[in-house]
Amino acid sequence: MYNFPKDDNILLIKNLFIFNKLTMAVIKIDTDKCIGCGRCTEICPDTFNLTPEGKAEVISEKDKDCALKASDQCPVGAIIVEE
Repeated sequence: MYNFPKDDNILLIKNLFIFNKLTMAVIKIDTDKCIGCGRCTEICPDTFNLTPEGKAEVISEKDKDCALKASDQCPVGAIIVEE
């Protein structure tokens, strides 16, 4: 196993943090608007799930691009993607 020099470890951590900030998004569901149609779960099954109450919920914020597609397809505009 390779041991990174101390300065490289700091740079690696900084780059990982910057990468995560660039690729991760805050994804929210406006449950007052959500009608539970399930379109978001069909488009992004790894990002959205339907609750027992029949409302969408976010289960992962890793796939911003998919969430944006689901947001575009949501008939009531209940999906918010903050970058």
